[in-house]
Amino acid sequence: MLKFLGFGKSKHDASDTEFSTRTLAAMAPTANQRDIVRITLHTLLKRHGIPPGWLAAELLPVSNTEEPDAWIIQMTVLHWHTGFGQYAVALQKELLDNIQRIDHASQHAPYVVHWVYAPDCGCPYTSVPSAAFWSAPVADAQGDDDHGFAATQLHPDL
Repeated sequence: MLKFLGFGKSKHDASDTEFSTRTLAAMAPTANQRDIVRITLHTLLKRHGIPPGWLAAELLPVSNTEEPDAWIIQMTVLHWHTGFGQYAVALQKELLDNIQRIDHASQHAPYVVHWVYAPDCGCPYTSVPSAAFWSAPVADAQGDDDHGFAATQLHPDL
C-alpha cells in the first residue's frame, strides 16, 4: 500500500535511482482536485461541529515513477484541541472515504494523510514526557462510563 513512498521495496531496487520525468506543472493538482479536498474537509468539520479555522488541508503531489498519481493530503492543525490527537485516524478515514465517494477517479489514486501542527496552534505540550509516561497503563477516558452515549440515553431519569 505504501510502496509509492518507498516502503516495501528491496534495498537494491533499481527504481530508487530513477528520476521522474514529470515536470512540476504536470505534478500540480488541478483546481478541481484541490477543491474536492477542501470542500470535503469543510463538510466533515461542519458535520462534526469543528470550527473550520481549526484545520486546513493542502493537496501535494508525490513524485514517484511507480505511482504517478499519488497524493499527500497535508492536514494542518491551526488551533490546538486534544481531540485531534485522539481522533486523527477517524478524521482522516472519514475524509478519505468521502473524497472517494465524491470523486470516483480518486479510487485509483493513492492518498497519504500527513498531519502538521502549526507552530502557533496553541499546543500546551512543549516537551516530551519521561519514559514512565509511555509505559504506564492506558487509563479510561477520565471516567467515561457512557461509551459514547449521552447521559440521558443511559440514565433517562436525568
